[in-house]
Amino acid sequence: MLYPLPILSLPEAPRADGADVTLKPWLETILADPAARDSIPSLNAVSWDQVPDGALVRFFGMIQDVHDPEYYEGIFEEAGEANLPSRHVPAKYRDSVVPTAGRRLASTGQHIWQRLPAVCVPLPSQSEWAATSTAGTTTVGAAPQASLAPRANKRSAQDDVEDVEMEEPAEQPVDAVHETAKKSRAATSRAVGAKHGTDGDAWKRCRQGGFLLKLYDELEEHALKVHEVVEVYGVLEREVEDLDSAPTGNQMQDGMREVIAQERALRPPGSAQPRLHCIMKTTFDDSLGRSLPAPNCAEETLALSAARQQLSGVRSAVVGSLSSALGGDQVAAELVLLAILSRVVNRCGELPVGKLNLNLTNCPAGSPSGSELSPVAGRLSEVLHLLLPLCPSVRVTVDNLNSARFIPKKDHDANVIWPAALQLPAGTTLLVDEAGMSSGHLVETGVKNASALRELAEFQKMAYDFTYYSVPFPMDVTLLCLSASRSILGTGTVVPLQLGEGMLPPAPPQHAEWLGAARAYIGLASRLQHRLTMDEAITQSLQDDFVSCRKRDAAVGADDFGRWLTLTRLYAASFLSEAVDTSHYQLARKLDSARDERLKASSEVQL
Repeated sequence: MLYPLPILSLPEAPRADGADVTLKPWLETILADPAARDSIPSLNAVSWDQVPDGALVRFFGMIQDVHDPEYYEGIFEEAGEANLPSRHVPAKYRDSVVPTAGRRLASTGQHIWQRLPAVCVPLPSQSEWAATSTAGTTTVGAAPQASLAPRANKRSAQDDVEDVEMEEPAEQPVDAVHETAKKSRAATSRAVGAKHGTDGDAWKRCRQGGFLLKLYDELEEHALKVHEVVEVYGVLEREVEDLDSAPTGNQMQDGMREVIAQERALRPPGSAQPRLHCIMKTTFDDSLGRSLPAPNCAEETLALSAARQQLSGVRSAVVGSLSSALGGDQVAAELVLLAILSRVVNRCGELPVGKLNLNLTNCPAGSPSGSELSPVAGRLSEVLHLLLPLCPSVRVTVDNLNSARFIPKKDHDANVIWPAALQLPAGTTLLVDEAGMSSGHLVETGVKNASALRELAEFQKMAYDFTYYSVPFPMDVTLLCLSASRSILGTGTVVPLQLGEGMLPPAPPQHAEWLGAARAYIGLASRLQHRLTMDEAITQSLQDDFVSCRKRDAAVGADDFGRWLTLTRLYAASFLSEAVDTSHYQLARKLDSARDERLKASSEVQL
């Protein structure tokens, strides 16, 4: 177990923003050893109450909420008896600074720094293999209660700056320390509850398995975004004292102290939302990023080369698995593959560019009153969970729309965002099962949930409910809607499903080696969309073909051409190509023609 705070040192003249008071070089040296990562406790594998305060930990999750930057005093002066010299104590990477017994902390009033609080939660609906990979192999025994307070006393003050040889003063009893912290948190909860019209029970609603990240240095350059996927290395802090127990001193202006007090009052206590003080973080473009080499590096080049060598077999096997789940429908399987690879590569006004959402129709319904997915949705979900790290599903029925929480909502008293079914990180594939939908009456909640699904499908946005107003956040989620007839969402590329005779065929056996290659292939292919190039000659050729199609059929419009271009880029990515060529366009046109023929046949049957 590593405890970073004792080695945090102060330069002779710290920068005004505190950026040179850092543990990052120390951590980079440790992580240079590939085996060192697994020795750091993962909060995805063990509960935070099993890890002592002040320990170095790691966590992989999704940014659920980003608060306003907060101020904190970065350096305190610790003074004691007359024969003991005073010294400066850094307060970075912690909320509470506990002085050595017999000494006291005083404010210098000269080092007011900023940090950014953000709520980070575990990735929702992770596949079993992805969760296992995230957790790693680290195990930690339960942290003894005595490790909480005494360790904080020693590390946060006595050893932080310099190594001084002296007799160690008597420490405060552990029970007394915990009782003091408990009373302090209770007083804070009562005070904030009175201010916001609630009671201290509001803090209990903060316990969602997430952490309050505290990010330091270069906040504007490395700002976090809602729904972003991050891996964080930092210092865990479970016991956070109230501001009333913070160092005092008349050097800090009353106005600044009031600002800090107000900010602290809005934060849940550490017992409800433990702090994770970030030393280093890595952000990922989407949920697949952690399983891949970093972009544009030598390791990625090698991974692409290996994937291209086995492309034919792996791609065919992926399509075959999807086809098996879809009753042997090869056309639908090709489109599903392209859909799960699709990403938002740009935005044209409000409309996302590059995303392919599907509506698979002709799906047999399951039990209308049951909680299980319909037959096709259930089989497709099984296959996708083997291939993708995130593939949640929602059943769309009248009862579910009227009762489920699809839209994230802000709890102002507890200062948290309530998790919801549609709060998902980029790269997620969402399976929307409408096969059991029947007629009924939607109440206000049902109407809002249905509208949220349409907004997500059409604009790739999710409007969070802040009670008096809504705030839209960008999304990048693929929707696969399975329905008996047209989806109630009214968006997405419609694909009439052609199931084979009788029961759905069993999926082929999956081997670990094949699954690893398939997952790497999907991750690399989805990443390549952002790098695809297209020569001007190819662009002109595609435009000329569109003009010719318009002359032959006046019904062909801009939406059709946009879909062809999207399919073309996705075909290029699915073959791990660096550039789009006419062969990809021809494949896209052929696939869309097959889909169009099914639509016409389906319309004739309905007539």
